[in-house]
Amino acid sequence: MNLSDLEAKAAEILGNFMGGFDAGISDKIICCPWLNWRKNLLFERKWDGILLMQDWGNESQSLEDAIKNIANGNGDSTIKSLCRDSWKSVIWGSNPTWLVTNAVWGVRIKRNQKNKVNKCGYLGDDIYAKAFQIWAAILADAAKRNKKLKVVFAGSWARFDNDSQNSMNLKGFLENWKNWCQKVNRNLQKSDLEFLEEISDTATAELCPHPATWKQHNYWNGPTPN
Repeated sequence: MNLSDLEAKAAEILGNFMGGFDAGISDKIICCPWLNWRKNLLFERKWDGILLMQDWGNESQSLEDAIKNIANGNGDSTIKSLCRDSWKSVIWGSNPTWLVTNAVWGVRIKRNQKNKVNKCGYLGDDIYAKAFQIWAAILADAAKRNKKLKVVFAGSWARFDNDSQNSMNLKGFLENWKNWCQKVNRNLQKSDLEFLEEISDTATAELCPHPATWKQHNYWNGPTPN
C-alpha cells in the first residue's frame, strides 16, 4: 500500500462527488492534506492512534497551502482547536504519535451554481459508502503495526442511529460500517474489504464531537489512554 495508489483509487470512486486540490499539475488531485503532510511517516510509524474527521471542507486553496496551514497550526477553527494543549504534542510534536486524516478526501463542490457550498454538514450516504474502503484501509494498515491502535471518530457523521452499533471495539465498529456500506453501495465487494479481517480485537474506537466544537465539550485534554 502507498499513498499514491490510495489517491488514484479515491479519484476513481469519488471523482464524480468531490473536487480536487490544485497540486501544481494539469489535473486536480483528490487527496487528504493531513496524510500528505505526514506522508514520509504514514506507512512506517507505529501510531498510537488516529483521529478521523469527516472531510476538509470547501476551502479554495492549493494542496501546498493546505499542508502549510496544517504544518503551521493555523487556518480554520478545526486546526486551531487541535493545535493546542495535549493534542498539539501528539500531532505536531517532534515525535508525533497520532495521525490525523479525513474520511472523505477532496473538497466539496457546487451541485447548483446558484447556491454556496456548505463547508460542513452530512455529505450523503453514497459518498460515505464509497469513501469507506479508502479510510478503512488507512486504519487497517496502522492496526497491523499496533494491535492496540485507538481510533477517535470526530463528528456525528460516524455514528449510527442505533447506539448498539457504536461499538468501542474497532473491528466490530468497522464491521458495522462495512455492513451498512454494502447495503448502500451494491458494487462494494467482499474482496474490496478483506483487509478488515486482519484488525486485532484489541484495537479500540471512540466517538467524540468535531474539533471545532471542543471548546463546548471540554475535549481539549487530548486522547484518553487505550
